Amino acid sequence: MTTEQPAGLPDPDDFDAAEAAKAVGEGGRLMQSFVKLDQEPDQGHDLALISDFYGTRFLVPVLAVPEEGERPRFATFEADGKTILGVSLREQDATHLHRSVAEAEGRADDALNDPILVEMLGDELVETAFASGSFAATGIDRIAVDPLGLGISIASDDELLEFDLRSGALRRAVHQGKDAVLAYLLEADAVGVAMHNGDGAPLLMRRPSDGAQVFPLFSSAMEVFRFNEDVATREITAAWLRTALPAGMHLLVDVSGGDAIEFSPEELEKAGFRIG
Repeated sequence: MTTEQPAGLPDPDDFDAAEAAKAVGEGGRLMQSFVKLDQEPDQGHDLALISDFYGTRFLVPVLAVPEEGERPRFATFEADGKTILGVSLREQDATHLHRSVAEAEGRADDALNDPILVEMLGDELVETAFASGSFAATGIDRIAVDPLGLGISIASDDELLEFDLRSGALRRAVHQGKDAVLAYLLEADAVGVAMHNGDGAPLLMRRPSDGAQVFPLFSSAMEVFRFNEDVATREITAAWLRTALPAGMHLLVDVSGGDAIEFSPEELEKAGFRIG
């Protein structure tokens, strides 16, 4: 017996998760990773969730707009004996959360006001919200993404946060596509992560189809671990990368993330990389 695909529905074999996530907008890739982890809990999907969290931009509630260089004072709430920082992907969700918390805490007047929000990438958010130094400790136990809806939760003691080399900006660019990655790599302070075997020299790959040399660049040490658990990692600057690639070298970004982005030597040279 055979069945036909109903008219108007996409062929499942043609489904492109990366393009679908871009169509959703901010947080699309994160939501995909959350669904996969919920359906099939394992370390690989857990790593993907944290990695995509780093590359997502959140609206974060604060008590006052921070001055330049000042650490934000987060607006948190208590639940089950834990201090929670609730962050949102959309402004209307942030407003709904603010008003729900204020009403639950008996702050009826505050519930009428709009929340004070700042934008933060997930990697910066984790580093700031979970700071433990004597002058920077926040006491926050969990970050909850859309706690009244999606409910993704990141705990301060999650062992996966120990992968300390990360660039949320590069991961977000991967979410957005090839043009965004290239634009980021041309920024003066752009960074990424390379893998090496202990001597510090970056490890290269060869493309199975034609044997061409490939430089694998990653947005975090976690992305390296997803690809190969047995190699060391180091941070590299995009400024170094733009002048260090030999002739004929391809560049492949976040090979294990399901949305890997590849650049040919010709594309890199046209963009201003010095090849050779």
